[in-house]
Amino acid sequence: MVYIYGGRDTIGQIYDSAYDPAALITGASQKGYPIIYVAMNYRFGIFGFAATAALNQSNSLNAGLQDQRLALEWVQRNIEAFVITAFEGTKKAPFQRAIMQSGNAAADAGTARNLTAVRTAELIKMFIPDSPSRLLSSGRFGRNIDVITGWTQNDQSFFTPSTIKTESDIADYLSASLPNLSKKNIQNALSLYPASSFSGIPSENVSAQFFRASQVCRDCQFTCTSLHFVQMNNKYSDSTTSNYIYVLHQTIFSPLFAEQVTSYLGDSHFSDIPYVFNETTTRYSFLASPSDIGLSSQMSGSWASFAASGIIGGPDDGIATIDDKNDSFERLGERCAFWSSPDILEQIGV
Repeated sequence: MVYIYGGRDTIGQIYDSAYDPAALITGASQKGYPIIYVAMNYRFGIFGFAATAALNQSNSLNAGLQDQRLALEWVQRNIEAFVITAFEGTKKAPFQRAIMQSGNAAADAGTARNLTAVRTAELIKMFIPDSPSRLLSSGRFGRNIDVITGWTQNDQSFFTPSTIKTESDIADYLSASLPNLSKKNIQNALSLYPASSFSGIPSENVSAQFFRASQVCRDCQFTCTSLHFVQMNNKYSDSTTSNYIYVLHQTIFSPLFAEQVTSYLGDSHFSDIPYVFNETTTRYSFLASPSDIGLSSQMSGSWASFAASGIIGGPDDGIATIDDKNDSFERLGERCAFWSSPDILEQIGV
């Protein structure tokens, strides 16, 4: 299992104790899915994602992504030094399966474009032959890769201003976050998330409009792009390719949020990390409930099972999957049809 840390291409390192793999490795072995864990550092910020004509001419764009690719290729070439056999050289891609937590290929490419401070059209020409969403929709991507992708229930809460009080505040926030999204489409988006749907969420410190804004942006940036990726992977890959979607409805940080009077953050971004790394009895033992410990064992085991076979380990693995044809879950069918429509994807730069 190879781990690539997040950080929106601006921060991160493999030595962060939040990514200690010890409990993941021992837990996976006890469940019958022994793994070798690999992590990589890569360049980020201007060192990893600067874009100029000179860098383009020297084939030096997106150094951070090239670092990741190089590390994956190194693993393919050298893992046999650590195990008996290694795929017999039959795998063309530098990985066989992918687990994308709170992100996906289209969203990551969109982030990289924002960081470069060049016009979208210029960067597309230098970086990729077309926008990520169009590449996915037309099947121009690495196929037959088993995938788990998903999000935490409140994945956007950390990034949503707690000062949002009115619908006008949300519109201003969307305009600032997505400057190319037209005012008309901002209103179209808000109509899919009526304020009445959030009025019953209790909180002493933020308004219902905060929760509304958080979910609007969560779906735009995490949820709907993840669903779109899985749908296209399912459409263009062969029938044996595994596609899983998960939503995390739990966080080990509840006691901490309560102490800080920020319980409105809910099941926030980063809530998946303690469970995936099985750290509820080690690094986070002072916060963990019995339910956290159980989910930690289940989720880390599921990820290891998926790495081994492309299949999660069983019905009790703590993953709630969503049928992509069922639009009743948070109205995702209707909402994601909007966010994944070609004109909206073009406006939000994905």
